Amino acid sequence: MTKNSGLNRKTQVLVVDDHPIVREGVRHRIETQRDMVVCCEVGRASDAMTFLHRNPVDIAIVDISLEGRSGIDLIKQIRASKFDFPVLVLTIHEEVTYAQRVLAAGAQGYIVKSDPPGLIIYALRRLLSGEFFISRSMASKIFARIGDPGGIDSGIASLSDRELEVLEAIGRGQGTRQIADSLSLSISTIETYKHRLKIKLGLDSAPELAAYAATWAHSKKQQPF
Repeated sequence: MTKNSGLNRKTQVLVVDDHPIVREGVRHRIETQRDMVVCCEVGRASDAMTFLHRNPVDIAIVDISLEGRSGIDLIKQIRASKFDFPVLVLTIHEEVTYAQRVLAAGAQGYIVKSDPPGLIIYALRRLLSGEFFISRSMASKIFARIGDPGGIDSGIASLSDRELEVLEAIGRGQGTRQIADSLSLSISTIETYKHRLKIKLGLDSAPELAAYAATWAHSKKQQPF
């Protein structure tokens, strides 16, 4: 399913990103290549899986922050469904924690949206040749962390993927109902995640959790997308 066959068949690229303007830019960049085409572009993990079960794909570009289920969840589902095409993560997240999680989930590449646009094609070709690829900016951070194990935030590192999503949403100022709606979960489930976050991060109250989350989110200095 994932291998190119035929001399004239173009590489089929699936793009999963919840920002239409990002999807349009990625499509334009890919379709300047004679041997590549975007076979589908969607904003939700569920739509991506629906497409995958009906159509052949050679490689996927996936964002981490999606509507509903996250890109990390999507990558796990792709691997659980036995699809063996490579996955390139293209995201705003410049933290080593995210890179480690997506690679552990089964992705083969990681670049950030602040990297040069031309890096997308280079990364795609590296992955299609059977290699892993991490942008230089992210690789340097990973090496720095390896060289300084004491610099790891053990509290953040202990969080599950979903707990990390909830913490980030709190840091962006979202209330419980907003978080529940954005993640397609119940309010009571979000309250449970908040309780777990306080325990794991050693915090005593909701205001302390909100302050911690806001400080952490600010320290990440995310790009516009």
